[in-house]
Amino acid sequence: MQKVSDLLTHAKKALATIDASHEARIMAKRAFSLTDAELSLRKDEEVPKEASQIFLGMLAERLNGRPLQHILGEWEFYGLPVKVKEGVLIPRFDTELAAKRAIEHIVETNAQSALDICCGSGCIAVAMAVKTNAAITASDISPAALALTRENAELNGASERIYIVESDMFAGISGKFDLIVSNPPYIPIGDIALLDEEVKDHEPLTALCGGSEGLDFYRIIAKEAPKHLKNRGKLVLEVGINQAAAVSQILSEAGFNNITVSHDLSGVERVVEGIFSEDK
Repeated sequence: MQKVSDLLTHAKKALATIDASHEARIMAKRAFSLTDAELSLRKDEEVPKEASQIFLGMLAERLNGRPLQHILGEWEFYGLPVKVKEGVLIPRFDTELAAKRAIEHIVETNAQSALDICCGSGCIAVAMAVKTNAAITASDISPAALALTRENAELNGASERIYIVESDMFAGISGKFDLIVSNPPYIPIGDIALLDEEVKDHEPLTALCGGSEGLDFYRIIAKEAPKHLKNRGKLVLEVGINQAAAVSQILSEAGFNNITVSHDLSGVERVVEGIFSEDK
């Protein structure tokens, strides 16, 4: 049998080629059923053959380009466990800023209702449902995404707080909301081929491609959202790198005001917000 430290060293060397040696510890914790602290304290212990095979199998999948999140089947978003499956966009840390801004607005204004459009795994909707008292609606055109949203709502005890709707953008949405939040597809079609293999080969194209400029869905949202926002309702949008100015302009032209931009921890302009007011 091999030691914990031996397997970790092997994995880190193998993963170094994809600059992901930190992932070795994540896979080890899952395969060996250990915490971070236990992984360090028990590094000289021998690993049972079955656990070792599980770990090495996970490593082989990762080296073949399969996303770590898919290998694990679960990830963390906004401090909450989120199930992950092929065919639905993997929740990413960048998106936590949109969730944070939406949650802060709900809490600060005592908003009663929120819509997460293009909800994907439901990560934003679940975070809002768990962290606030607002009634949450989650919508997506993908049945697979909606099924995963249901699973994640159940996993986090939020099933009764989230109303799930299959809808092509706003086509199946009725009523008005205090807040609409979205992480829509925003990669320009010409950039898809330039993405990392684990993204372009494992993520659904429909969740990535935002048209020739990456702005198609922002134009739809800016046009349709006012019909579904209460007076002085807020729109919160995640945007891609170098898109904040263009999205801000799109919102302004659609009648939104008080437009703001928030930076993520990397300094990227990641979230654009605006208020739609019926007051003249």
